[in-house]
Amino acid sequence: MSAASLPSSLLPAMRTILHSGLHLIMTVGLILVVLAVVVNITRKAPIKQPR
Repeated sequence: MSAASLPSSLLPAMRTILHSGLHLIMTVGLILVVLAVVVNITRKAPIKQPR
């Protein structure tokens, strides 16, 4: 399926939905990466048990 086979009246709305969805996915990904970095920086190393 290509853009030429879709109704031209729906293309602007579909493009808006696609772009907002991509922005949401990228924002959630960025939040997860920042959260992972914060957790890794603030996490204390486990205490090693003497053998």
